[in-house]
Amino acid sequence: LLLPPPADREESGVAVPALIWRYWKAHGGAGRFGPPLAPPERAGALTRQVFERAVLELHPDQADTPYLVQPAALGRAAAAGREFPPADNTGAGGRYFPETSHTIREAFAAYWEQFDGMLVLGLPISEELDASAADGRRRAMQYFERAVLAYSPEDGSVRLEPLGWAALVRSRLQSTPATQQIR
Repeated sequence: LLLPPPADREESGVAVPALIWRYWKAHGGAGRFGPPLAPPERAGALTRQVFERAVLELHPDQADTPYLVQPAALGRAAAAGREFPPADNTGAGGRYFPETSHTIREAFAAYWEQFDGMLVLGLPISEELDASAADGRRRAMQYFERAVLAYSPEDGSVRLEPLGWAALVRSRLQSTPATQQIR
């Protein structure tokens, strides 16, 4: 029995390539990554699509691996120019990552474990810290290679910060504006 090839889908009025849609859906869909904000764009062999909380990339050179589709390294981009001290690994608890010298604990560790952390978030690149979240409130946050997580004490939830939205705004602000005519 042969399965039909995957078909592109439409979400929130935006076309999503089949393989990106499958990854998006399998890893939480709109509940995790938010809706698509723009149509997919190709840059050479790479296809990128911006979602509210991530940019998903299709890497054809990674066919037959779990990394065929993966979130872009927006956590690293958000952390650019910031220095995070390594973990004081003398304390108890948490999961220490010698690759980055950082630890994840409690709610962030539970979220990382439950939602394919290595595949979706990557390694931690900071310790938990108090910072201003996208909603304007000070929250416990932690930076990962591909995302930034924020903890909401109101309901005990952990959520992805809207880095896809921020990347889209940044790219549109940096793009060359249309030629203006001066009269």
